[in-house]
Amino acid sequence: MSLFETIIMSLFDLTSYLIISSKLIRNETSFNIKRLIKIIFLMASLSSIMGVIGVSSFGKYSFIFGMLTSNIFIYFVYRKNLKETIYTYFISTVIILIIQYLALTILLVFNFDRSLDFEGGLLAQSIILPIIILIYKLVPLNLLFKFIEDKNRLFSGLILNMFIIVICILIYRYIEMERLLRNILVIAILSFGMLFVNLVIVKDGLRNEYEEKMLATYKKYLPIIDDLMKELRSRQHDFDNHIQAINMISVTSTDYESIVESMKRYIKDLDVDSEFRKLIKLDNKILAGFLYNKTRKAKECGISFQIDIKDYEFKTNVKDYELIEVLGNLIDNAFDTGVKNNCVILEIKEEKNMSVIEIKNKHSYLNSNTISKMFTPGYSTKSEKNHGYGLTNVKKIVSNNTGLLSVYNETIDKHNYIVFKVLLVRI
Repeated sequence: MSLFETIIMSLFDLTSYLIISSKLIRNETSFNIKRLIKIIFLMASLSSIMGVIGVSSFGKYSFIFGMLTSNIFIYFVYRKNLKETIYTYFISTVIILIIQYLALTILLVFNFDRSLDFEGGLLAQSIILPIIILIYKLVPLNLLFKFIEDKNRLFSGLILNMFIIVICILIYRYIEMERLLRNILVIAILSFGMLFVNLVIVKDGLRNEYEEKMLATYKKYLPIIDDLMKELRSRQHDFDNHIQAINMISVTSTDYESIVESMKRYIKDLDVDSEFRKLIKLDNKILAGFLYNKTRKAKECGISFQIDIKDYEFKTNVKDYELIEVLGNLIDNAFDTGVKNNCVILEIKEEKNMSVIEIKNKHSYLNSNTISKMFTPGYSTKSEKNHGYGLTNVKKIVSNNTGLLSVYNETIDKHNYIVFKVLLVRI
């Protein structure tokens, strides 16, 4: 190919990387006019470099320069760290090359034997780009990046495995292109077979990981649920004594005021029992055990912890262990403020067909700038180290489950409260 033709084909390749990578790294990426101009300039520059290399004596090593160029392109477009940039390149390359082999197979099935020249390349791209756009529209590739952020070793290992195999095929393509085209159908079948097997392994591995996390959650909170049940049985046993005492009030008291005062005292005691009855009425027993554990911790720390449950079903698309992580981080933050006479209020309710969690705690007024910084990894208002990651994890879990998280100030009884409101998809 000529210099111009090589540049055009390089532009097509970078366009494919831009589409796939933009779906993988879907967060916080906005393509305004100024940004698009910079991206177009970057694509033109890198494509020109690849074109010059392609027609030079280094042309036989162009696949190596292509790898470097693609990584540079992804890095400057998204400004991710080196590890995330490389993984984005790995996944994008696997997807793009498999689609390319599919396109070549289609051309050869229809006896188009000019796959090596510019016309063949343009025809192949007319098949490749629509498929890539369909994948962008229909496939939630951004979920793959979640496994990278969660440092999932199984997923990372399989992606690396697939990348190495595809790169071996890529090197073979540059060394023995004619032979590869003669065997393209076999290679395409092997590529899709490899992809299918790896996806099955990932699916099984993720299922096992999910089951392990759920089992760990159950092991941790089922004994606490047993404690809650014992507490309720103990209080239920005392309930008859309360009824008998109330019955005797009218006999032992001689005036109306003393009867009313005695009634108020016993009703207050029974209201304490109602807090535990609220928890046991929750359909999600893991959540009930978790909240019971937090009420005990609040009592030990001298914190007023009020639980208001208006939705006892509380069904969401969030997994139990993720729900516990969200609530755990928010409640622990609310407890650990250092505010005197701290009061924490938890509301569980339903709004507009969404399951809602609201956690409020006494706090000095926070401006919008401070609130936005709260979700920055490592940022914390506490002086101790290893703080500032809890809210980042909360935001990540809520976002990955298409939920919403908002933070604002609210005045209650002339005191300022900081409110964390989480809206989750109801199922």
